[in-house]
Amino acid sequence: MLLQLLSAVVASLTSFVSLSFLGVFINQLVGGQAKQTGFFLLGAFVMVVFLLNAIGQWLAVNARLQSQALNMRARSNMAKHLVEVDYTTFIDGEFRNRYSATKTGLQFTGGFEIYINSFLNQLVTLVTTSVLAAGLVVTLLVSRSPQQTVLAGFVNSPFFIVVLVILVVLPLLAAVFFSKRGSAVLDAFFAANIKLNQVLSYYFEIAFKSVSVAKTLRLFDPKDSFLDEANKQVIAGVSTDTELQLKYNQLAGMPGLITGACVGALYILVASKALTGAISVGFVVASVGYLQVLILALSGLFNAWGNRRAAMRTIDDYTEFMAMGEVGAQPGLPLKETAKFRIQFEHVSYRYRGQTGLALDDINLRIDEGERIAVVGPNGSGKSTFVKLLIGLIKPTSGRILFNGEDVQQLDHIAYQRLFGVVAQDFFVFATSIAENIVAGTSPRRQELDDSLRLSGLADRVADLPAGSRTPATRELDAQGVSLSGGEAQKLAIARAIYQQPEFLVLDEPTAALDPLAEVAVYQNFDQMIQGKTGLYVSHRMSSTRFSQKIYVFNQAKLVAQGTHESLMAENGLYAELFNAQAQYYQDNA
Repeated sequence: MLLQLLSAVVASLTSFVSLSFLGVFINQLVGGQAKQTGFFLLGAFVMVVFLLNAIGQWLAVNARLQSQALNMRARSNMAKHLVEVDYTTFIDGEFRNRYSATKTGLQFTGGFEIYINSFLNQLVTLVTTSVLAAGLVVTLLVSRSPQQTVLAGFVNSPFFIVVLVILVVLPLLAAVFFSKRGSAVLDAFFAANIKLNQVLSYYFEIAFKSVSVAKTLRLFDPKDSFLDEANKQVIAGVSTDTELQLKYNQLAGMPGLITGACVGALYILVASKALTGAISVGFVVASVGYLQVLILALSGLFNAWGNRRAAMRTIDDYTEFMAMGEVGAQPGLPLKETAKFRIQFEHVSYRYRGQTGLALDDINLRIDEGERIAVVGPNGSGKSTFVKLLIGLIKPTSGRILFNGEDVQQLDHIAYQRLFGVVAQDFFVFATSIAENIVAGTSPRRQELDDSLRLSGLADRVADLPAGSRTPATRELDAQGVSLSGGEAQKLAIARAIYQQPEFLVLDEPTAALDPLAEVAVYQNFDQMIQGKTGLYVSHRMSSTRFSQKIYVFNQAKLVAQGTHESLMAENGLYAELFNAQAQYYQDNA
């Protein structure tokens, strides 16, 4: 902040020195004194201006870097908040919209940087110039012509001051008027730009980069209707964006045109005083120059104030975004150590933000350490929500989840989550080595790494690679990386979960991208994976239930049945219906 203040002061002082020198030098030229003192005056001027410009440039560069750092810090804080915020907030649409709005605001308004530079600099320039030029402006107003001409009568009359004030005030009124209109256009531009960014992000960052979308388009869209629709939406968004930018630029340029015309008129007006002998020619140049600096400072200040809504809205969006959600686990009670742990759901319900219906409704169940459990049910029945609640990603809307009889909300959250090793449906492969993907930030242990690769079925594939597990898992950042298939990437996610050696292994659709042989291999290794610990399978494939001691059946957000495979088949309910529908795929293994 101090550097911005000093930079504005030095810039004003440089203008004052330049205008003062120009006025004095012109007076000497007109008076024929330039030969005697011109070189000395010119040399002194060059030295002073050089020194001021050097200081001013140093201050301006460092002030700009300082203000840019403020925006960079804001962007860094936003990225950090995205990573650290609680999962419930992260998946909330309002949170993501607020992020998009803040990001757009920082990009197009300059956010903190532009607001500080434009508003603060203009304010300091106005104050500094007013102090430095006050004497000259007063002299201009009170100086009187000794002549008795009509022009002299005008410059000596109050009408001269009235016209002078009009020419100074008119650009200010223009700045206020056009800045207000420009601010409204800027509001519309931001709204349109957020929509355009959403369109661009969807098509170019998601759809057109997806292998599955590429396959679908080549198989079912020979006429490129999807691409045509993308072009139509992008072109429409860009057209609206461009139209609003042009309109804003036109409005933003009008005060400059009016200021230029008024400054030209001021030269004519003030020159009339010189023609009548009230002031010198050099005084005309200096005084109008000061008035011009004052007008520009005031216009910039009013323009910044008129456009403050955009910058302040960005600052408000940033503040609200950073305040959303919970960051960091709150300290809690240590997990109670018992011979075997037990997890219970007591009347647990959950509703996602913005939704009217429940994703889970009054769930009551118990999981004992060492059990192998399968969770099955149709799409949308609540299976994935159940897993998120179990592993502590989200909190119940109502009811309690107990660990050894204690509410998990009162326990050490990090310690509780470390119980679980999870293979989620939407796993991610990082652009690091295969080993680093599996180790996931923990200390590398060679034997455990090899065991994880073997149990997940990825060992042979990695062994064939020249760099083995040191091979980059993608080609995003390294051309020497490997392109893993969908099934291989899923095996990598399974290896990552196994390597953590959790007390409770949770596999959410772990074989969705695997071929039947690989699926059978995963099931056959299941006992070895959990090594006598607790395991939970979530799957649409009913074959997973054959390896489970207990089965939970979900449907329409409710737990509708639980038991063993035999008992549930005997009930002839939803489970039997689902199993029989897929029985043809498993009859060879019955």
